[in-house]
Amino acid sequence: MLLLDTDSLRSGHVAAVPVRHRSRPDVELIAAGAVLDGKMIRQIKGLSVPAVWVRYEPMDFLDTRINDRTTQRRDDVYATLTQDFALPTATTVGLGRFTRYCELINEWIIELVVEQRADLAVRTTDLLATTGDDLFAHSVNVAHLALGLALRLTGYVVHQRRCAGSTAAGDLTNLGAGAILHDVGKLQMPSTLGLHEPLNAAPTRAYREHPRRGLKVINERAAATARAVVLHHHQRMDGTGFPDMASVTRKRRRGALAGENIHIFPRLVAVCDTFEHLCHDGSGRRRPTVAALQDLAADKLRGRFDPVILRALLTHVSPFDLGMAVRLSNGRLAGVVRQNSQLPCRPTVRLLDVDDPDERDINLAHHPGLHVAEALGVKVRRWLFERTLAAKIPVAEPVEIAGE
Repeated sequence: MLLLDTDSLRSGHVAAVPVRHRSRPDVELIAAGAVLDGKMIRQIKGLSVPAVWVRYEPMDFLDTRINDRTTQRRDDVYATLTQDFALPTATTVGLGRFTRYCELINEWIIELVVEQRADLAVRTTDLLATTGDDLFAHSVNVAHLALGLALRLTGYVVHQRRCAGSTAAGDLTNLGAGAILHDVGKLQMPSTLGLHEPLNAAPTRAYREHPRRGLKVINERAAATARAVVLHHHQRMDGTGFPDMASVTRKRRRGALAGENIHIFPRLVAVCDTFEHLCHDGSGRRRPTVAALQDLAADKLRGRFDPVILRALLTHVSPFDLGMAVRLSNGRLAGVVRQNSQLPCRPTVRLLDVDDPDERDINLAHHPGLHVAEALGVKVRRWLFERTLAAKIPVAEPVEIAGE
């Protein structure tokens, strides 16, 4: 399979997986196996579909590295949320709905565990392809990333939850449930509020209210750790976050939370929330993953996040997905066939205009004069980095991260 941006699609390409509506993933625009024609291509361009998986025989070996079931679980949760909150009476999340969400999350976690044990590729591009102004698309993307990180940091998560007991400490259900609901406090707020916290300015007073509003949406009998995600996902490790705890604890405690006083689940969601934000521009259009990674590792943001979690995300997410079409600095089109954990921006690529198997693969780590110039049709040269960004994030004690 090859992931092509829609401008690179041509009549005769065959869809390798279904092409779904960006904001309604239950709607299938093009079936797997369909031969694309000009009308189909114009239709999906008009709906702002950024990229499509197509059949490409020299890269079909990647089929076994990609687990469609995790994406389907994500879409199931998204469809459930959008249907539930479309109802005029859906102003609160009762215990019954919360329990149903937890059941969906458990199915999702099972697929993520299978994916990681089989060392399957993570399709970050697919997960983050939905429109940037869709609250629940954003929320399920954050949940997917947070669950994936937590599974890679099981030892750290259990240690941080040591008061819960070893079995309960490793249960991530409430992390997922809290993540998909973390922004429900925005639903009843002005449309001018904005989906994301501004990164270069102080958030407005109205924006700072949405965690407390979200807490009121969720039934008090729902799990405390899920409620903590909703209330505390904007708390910062350096103590610069919100809400002020005086407004929550009736003045028994003042100021924002800081450091390990913030539960591990909100800390996970905080990193993924900001990363997902950085994956879209101000108009909601998709930005290259390499740009989001570079911005997330910037010094001005670093103090906000748990360094162990930040380092794990920078290790877990690759700048260029397996199967992604890229254009090299010499003008040739290629597909990513192997990632490089030590030099993430220098993967092994397969040239798409060469038939000889012995000549078509190029390990960019061995060709310093050659680099990825475009990814899915977007110029990326200014965001490339040589060494892994995770190495820039110091941690007090070494923490084992799966895949590092």
